[in-house]
Amino acid sequence: MSDRGAQVDLINTADHEIEAALRLAEQKFDMTKGLLLKGSPEFLVKAAEIAGRMGLKIHNQDLQAEWQRGQNPAVRTESARQNSESTMPVSSVQESSSGVGRKGYIDQEGIAADCVLARLDWRGAQALRSAGSSGVLTEEQVSLLRSGKHPDLIDEKSRLTELGRLSYEQLTGKKLEREQDRKQLLTRNIDQQMEDKTRKDCKTTARHEQKSREAELER
Repeated sequence: MSDRGAQVDLINTADHEIEAALRLAEQKFDMTKGLLLKGSPEFLVKAAEIAGRMGLKIHNQDLQAEWQRGQNPAVRTESARQNSESTMPVSSVQESSSGVGRKGYIDQEGIAADCVLARLDWRGAQALRSAGSSGVLTEEQVSLLRSGKHPDLIDEKSRLTELGRLSYEQLTGKKLEREQDRKQLLTRNIDQQMEDKTRKDCKTTARHEQKSREAELER
C-alpha cells in the first residue's frame, strides 16, 4: 500500500490490504461524496463489497449493487472472502474529484494495528496478550501469531515484532495511554514555556522601571 497524497495505491489486493487502504482513505479524505475506486474489474467488485461491509460510501455509481451486497452478509459473494492477490499496482482508492480534502493527523500505526485485530479471533487475541506479557506460548498460539498468511506478530523467539507490539498496545489500550501521556507532557511543556516567558517579561519590565528611576534621579 502506498499513500500518494491524492490517492492510495495497492499492489497487494488481499482483503486485509483493501480494508487497510479504505481505513486510511476514510481518515484522509472527505467522505461526503464517497471514495472513488479504480482498478481491475475483479478489484472493483471486491473493494466495493468490502466498502459496503465497512459502511464506507463510494462514488462509483456502477458498483452500488456490489456495495449493497457488502452491506448484507447473507448475500455476500465468495469473491469478497478470498484473499486473491495482484502483482501489479493497478488498484487505487482516492477521493471523489468533487470532494474537499480533509487535513489532519493520520494514525497509520493505529490503522495497521486495527487491521490485525480485525482478523484475530478470541484465541488469537489471547495469544497476543500472552506474548505481550512475556508469557509462555503454546504451539497453537505460536501458529496463530506466525501463520505465514499474514505479517508475523512474533519472531522466532516468540518476541513481539513491531507490528505485534502496536497490535498488543492497541488491544490492551496501552497505545491510548501512551498518547494521553504524550499530550499531558506536551501541555506541561507549553505551560512551562508560558511561565518562563511571563517570568522573563516581568524581569525585563523591572529592569526598564529601574533604569527609568535611575534616569529621574540623575536629572
